[in-house]
Amino acid sequence: MSPVKINYKTLLAVEGQDEARVLKKYLEFLKITDVQIENVGGKDKFPLALPTVIEAAKENLETLAIIRDAEVSQEDTLKSIQSLLKKLNLPCPDKPGVFVSGRLNVGFFILPGFQQSGMLEDLFLKSLEEHPAMSCVNSFFSCVDSLSEKPSNLSKSKTLAFLSTQKKFVNKLGEAAEQGIWDNSFVHPSFLNLKSFLENLRVSQ
Repeated sequence: MSPVKINYKTLLAVEGQDEARVLKKYLEFLKITDVQIENVGGKDKFPLALPTVIEAAKENLETLAIIRDAEVSQEDTLKSIQSLLKKLNLPCPDKPGVFVSGRLNVGFFILPGFQQSGMLEDLFLKSLEEHPAMSCVNSFFSCVDSLSEKPSNLSKSKTLAFLSTQKKFVNKLGEAAEQGIWDNSFVHPSFLNLKSFLENLRVSQ
């Protein structure tokens, strides 16, 4: 991870560039300002990257938020985050979606936020369930299901298939956010848990 300069009192650490771009647009959508978003370069990089970020921010940082995908198991991701926070002697929430105070205000959120496994793509797919284009996407994947070799990540594949139905095709979640494709998703009830978590960043300012 390249040297980090923290310019704000509130830091949001995320897994990758796509998540950073999406959350930047979502924070703008919510009119939450003065939050620095840092992409740590992948879930496995958190143990190395987070101490570096905190050290860089020690003069200014007041609030630390972490967002990660549940992937296969929310419980495993929960334990991983808690273990890291305890190792760094930081306040450690006992569950996702809340903040606790100490030398920093610390909270974490595990995507998609409404089930025990999954990722950011699952949150968008939930928000798209009633979208007309999804009937086409679902029909396509019903056909794909009959193939001997299937996509290794169905959620990512379905999300890309949805993006391919849009007037201007993009193949990244972050670029889609910047193009306004997710604006209707941002107001969908499936985003309420994430919204509630991010609202804590407004309160902390």
